[in-house]
Amino acid sequence: MKRIELPRTSAMMLNNSRPPFDDPLVRRAIQSAIDTTAVAEGIYEGVMTPAVGPFSPDQPWAPQDAAPVTQDLDEARRLLDEAGVDPSALSFELMAYVSRPEFADVATVIQEQLSQLGIKVKIRSGEYASFEPDVLAGDYDAMLLSRGYLIDLGDPAGYLAADYTCTGSYNLAHYCDEETDAQINQALQEENQDTRVQIYGQLSQKLQSEAVNIFLVHESGLIGTTARVENFEQHPLNFYALTAELTVS
Repeated sequence: MKRIELPRTSAMMLNNSRPPFDDPLVRRAIQSAIDTTAVAEGIYEGVMTPAVGPFSPDQPWAPQDAAPVTQDLDEARRLLDEAGVDPSALSFELMAYVSRPEFADVATVIQEQLSQLGIKVKIRSGEYASFEPDVLAGDYDAMLLSRGYLIDLGDPAGYLAADYTCTGSYNLAHYCDEETDAQINQALQEENQDTRVQIYGQLSQKLQSEAVNIFLVHESGLIGTTARVENFEQHPLNFYALTAELTVS
């Protein structure tokens, strides 16, 4: 069995364009109430790692010494109180698409964890294709999503531009911040790799600290092979690759 870290993170996407998630204090409260370690160990049996932001800690774009948010229900209550929100009056719908069967369990864990604050979560299951139009239009509350951050290039600029700029083509969070736009545009035009990496780290920290989305786990792939297979290499983007060197005896 071979394990490979994937450039992919599962998150609970939050609709930043409408209540309650238009308030960063509420988003941070939800973040504080969710135990990502329990999700990683209980649902994914330790194969995945608790998320430290959009990028896994083994990537150069994650801030140095980045760590998962530790569940703190008292802090969650304090943030909700600061926001003037009664947790018992807070409810939202969480979408979980069935092509990722583990999402049903992840949604149930999140539902149970938030219920400790009195927050009500209604789980909605279905096909991703049936969810996407409403999500893109901003007509939703929250959705579980597995998202790769190296789409076509070995650089996350395209992912950040699509997902986190005001006019991004895949901005499911409906997040819009002029400073973030300026940083991403700077990274897109920056030729110096070290400078780009520094910008990515700043953006990663910003997205995590503002709880734009609740980053849950960084994904890994497990590949089973036998001694009969030689020279097999797993593609880093989780594709199966057949090469001239691959042999089966």
